[in-house]
Amino acid sequence: MNKKQNIYSIHYSCSGFYNGGALAPSICCIAVYNIKTEEMHSFSLDNYIKQGKSLMDAERLLLTDFTEFFNKINDSFFIHWLMDGATYGFKAIWARCSNFGIDNLELNKLIDFNLANCSDFNLIDSLEENNCKKVTVLHGKNEAIGFNNQNFKIVALSTEAKAIGLAELFKKYTKGTWCCNVETAEQTEKLINTPMGIKLYKMLCDITNSQEKIHEIMQVLKTDEDREFIIKAIEDGKTNINLLEFLTLEYINSQ
Repeated sequence: MNKKQNIYSIHYSCSGFYNGGALAPSICCIAVYNIKTEEMHSFSLDNYIKQGKSLMDAERLLLTDFTEFFNKINDSFFIHWLMDGATYGFKAIWARCSNFGIDNLELNKLIDFNLANCSDFNLIDSLEENNCKKVTVLHGKNEAIGFNNQNFKIVALSTEAKAIGLAELFKKYTKGTWCCNVETAEQTEKLINTPMGIKLYKMLCDITNSQEKIHEIMQVLKTDEDREFIIKAIEDGKTNINLLEFLTLEYINSQ
């Protein structure tokens, strides 16, 4: 991942969780937010219903337009919250597309990171904890209720707000590369090219403000397998940056 690569936050709302059956939950809104340009791409039932479309046609157009847009940008990096599971997320969207005969949603090249891995809170609490809650957002259960009550506009606003909140969380968790123009930070940024890389970088930023130390560790941990070794060390309570640097070098020398 680097600043030249398109980085998006993505969130969506639906009528319920996917149980793996033939019929997937209905989609109310999918919000895709460009973190660098701050441009929102919102695919909402409300937009199509305002054009006089029926509910069924509105959802078909929503999914068709989203698929076309997503396929154009699917070499980008996507930040999300718990959208990599079986009951909610990309698989559920793909299944709903299939219900409408839309079979060209390209998820095989998806590069994504579940931001929930960086927090001990749920999404709404994480937004509040980090002052990222710009407008009122709804819990997922209330979004489903809003869908059933056909309050599509309110659900869309909540979905878009969460996408923006995820973008702000991501910037906070990677503040060294977004808010610092130091040459060392820019060099480190080039090394953060996988979700595991983001996770390790965030953990190191929580331990030290020294971009030089972080860069030295990230520079030698070339693979996710290498990074996992230090991530486990941090999770085991080793939070002294000098000790981590030593363990990193010892690990690499033993390979």
